Amino acid sequence: MSDCLLRVENLGKEFLLPGRESFWAARAINFELRSGEAFGLVGESGSGKSTLGRLLIGLHEKSEGAVYFRGERLPQRYRQRDFKNYAKHMQMVFQDPYATLNPRFTIGSSIAEPLRLRGERDNLAQRVAQMLERVGLAPAMGNRYPHEFSGGQRQRIGIARALIAEPALLVCDEPVSALDVSVQAQIINLLRELQREMQLTLIFISHDLAVVQHLCDRIAVMEKGRIVELADKQTLFNTPQHAFTQKLLAARYQGINN
Repeated sequence: MSDCLLRVENLGKEFLLPGRESFWAARAINFELRSGEAFGLVGESGSGKSTLGRLLIGLHEKSEGAVYFRGERLPQRYRQRDFKNYAKHMQMVFQDPYATLNPRFTIGSSIAEPLRLRGERDNLAQRVAQMLERVGLAPAMGNRYPHEFSGGQRQRIGIARALIAEPALLVCDEPVSALDVSVQAQIINLLRELQREMQLTLIFISHDLAVVQHLCDRIAVMEKGRIVELADKQTLFNTPQHAFTQKLLAARYQGINN
């Protein structure tokens, strides 16, 4: 794949449990991601999709396999310098933005943090103001604190902080699942606009097939820590091959009819 941005080979994560037991949250994961692509990762709760997202950007140590970014093999276990080196290329938006915002910092300060960590000091206020506008918030809001914002606004702040360093890859882990339906649509449309405008490569993790269908070009379905089906969205929704994919789609259509 000549325009391959990310390549995942036999990736897995094993967690140790009390009593020296262990389980594989993700195993034998293989896929490639094209530059500029919107890639959906779907599955039920506990399927391993969030674990996979964290493995890709170094928040979990890899138990097996490898991740390659622009042909370079990423570390099995990230050290502080690795986060600094790769954060400018890869960022994550989390399900609960409030949990990732320091309540003692203004949102302007929080958004600027990725730039400060890279040693950048010039025009921070101006860059934060521009990023706030890009996500649909007034620049003056940069002087306010996280508790002063609604859930949808906080998610916009989380997106702004992730994108201010202009990464090539953005991993979104259930970013709209805690929001009202009307607000979900606004955030999804915002991500879609930003992806096209900034030529982002996007991994969107969700249990909601309708959201993934609206946003993504290709979709991988996870069950019990493994990818059981991967296809372009038209093929996946029209002619699903795996029984678990068929089950997910049947449950979705049943919910619509009810």
